[in-house]
Amino acid sequence: MRDFLKLIKNKNYLLLWLGQSVSDLGSSINYIGLMWYVMELTGSAISVSGLFIALTIPSILLGPWVGVLVDKLDKKTIIVTTDIIRGLISILMVTTNSVITIYGLVILNGIAALFFSPAINVAIPRLVSSEDLITANSIFSTTRSISKLIGPTIGGALIIGFGAKSLFIINGISFLISAFSEIWIIIPKNINQEQQERKKSLVRDLKSSWEYINKNEIVKFVIIFFAFAMLLMGGLPILNIVLIKELFKFTSEQYGMMMTINGIGFLLASVYMARWGKRFIELNVILTGIALYGLCYTLLTFSANIFMVSLMFLLIGFGAVIVNIAYGTYLQKVVEDKMRGRVFSVDIAIGNTVGLISMSLVGIISDTYGVKNTVMVMGLILFIYAVFSSRLPIYKRCIKLLKQMNEYKTN
Repeated sequence: MRDFLKLIKNKNYLLLWLGQSVSDLGSSINYIGLMWYVMELTGSAISVSGLFIALTIPSILLGPWVGVLVDKLDKKTIIVTTDIIRGLISILMVTTNSVITIYGLVILNGIAALFFSPAINVAIPRLVSSEDLITANSIFSTTRSISKLIGPTIGGALIIGFGAKSLFIINGISFLISAFSEIWIIIPKNINQEQQERKKSLVRDLKSSWEYINKNEIVKFVIIFFAFAMLLMGGLPILNIVLIKELFKFTSEQYGMMMTINGIGFLLASVYMARWGKRFIELNVILTGIALYGLCYTLLTFSANIFMVSLMFLLIGFGAVIVNIAYGTYLQKVVEDKMRGRVFSVDIAIGNTVGLISMSLVGIISDTYGVKNTVMVMGLILFIYAVFSSRLPIYKRCIKLLKQMNEYKTN
């Protein structure tokens, strides 16, 4: 609680958090409305899956280039402008009944989000001290988890009462409120550094992103490690509904309950990391979370009753979020300020590319070998992968370097 109170006394962090809390809730409400509306227009599950493709295409094609621009431009301007743009795009969705137009607007929204995400990952370390980073990220994750819990319920009620398009308006307003909150934030600038970055060419800067990652051992290791983990982690959640419906024979109400319990796992992990996360080295948390995630998916296939299934979904949600929080905090700490925007953009592009590959592979493998065998084996491989990685010499070198960095910052 003391750490939380310390952060909310930081006016700039507080305004950023409040703004993002509002837009996170709007996005969570909008998510169900967007899928429902496309399903209403087309009656096609393929059309709904097209939304996910439209959301990820911008980061795959433009991600590394956007990161270069983010490092050159004023971070506050990016954050405020992209929230305004996303708000207006959401409101514009009310005016169309064309799925193609919706895809186009979703792609534009994805491009705006592509600027926003690395900008905010640069901004947070400038607003709070290094020792408060994991708490700051955990608070953001907590409110995001709460939004994911209550957003679909609110969205479902609004669809019944006012139709799916009403959710687009609410989402648009939430982004505009967020932008208004962010206008008053003061984000410290590194003026000389940003002026120097503007003089460099985009091509040279893009090349420097990859060179920086390749030369920085503690950055390269975690990005490569996590990319391989995502080949398995990224696709497993799409099999949840198949497991619940076909293996466990649960009803739709029980499926909803399982997803709520999974969301409670998200929330508990966020609170846990805010309270105790700074006691641990982030790299250890990442491997522990991935091991837990994989093990619980394997155990899920052997679960014989609703209590065990509920427990596994709770722990799966917990594992996923501690990994995400620790991973983001790790990169914020070990990547230099002038390189954060482009490194986060490259990382997002890699993550989304691997995620799409994973979802495709999981669908093919489960159709061939069955969903139970697919989940059991992929979960077990994830667990073994995390345990094996913790024994690698490079992992031990990274831990040693991290400890040295922490000692240096403390002194």
